[in-house]
Amino acid sequence: LGFKYYHKTAYKREALAAAKSLNENTPDEQFLAVLRNTAIQAYGRERVASVDGKEWAGLLEKAIDHKRSVKEFEQLFNNDLYKNTALKVNKAQLKDFIIYWINHHATRLA
Repeated sequence: LGFKYYHKTAYKREALAAAKSLNENTPDEQFLAVLRNTAIQAYGRERVASVDGKEWAGLLEKAIDHKRSVKEFEQLFNNDLYKNTALKVNKAQLKDFIIYWINHHATRLA
């Protein structure tokens, strides 16, 4: 049982290591890549890869039973990241959210 659990949660340990390495100089895209890659590992590419905007934000919140809001980062999830406008994102708060999400997301979504 211990080995199965350890193997099954390896993606979480890898994601946490990646998230903890993020800093103020890390591009916003990398923050989002850590989050999306973790979600893909947890829920599968078919369910996650095509989701964006409000649907992506909703999936993230649902996965942690709405215990934290993604409202402050919603502009990132709405593809504003790829527009030429400068985004004001508190990277420390985003990193904190990502680490929280990795640690607390449900293993299955209804």
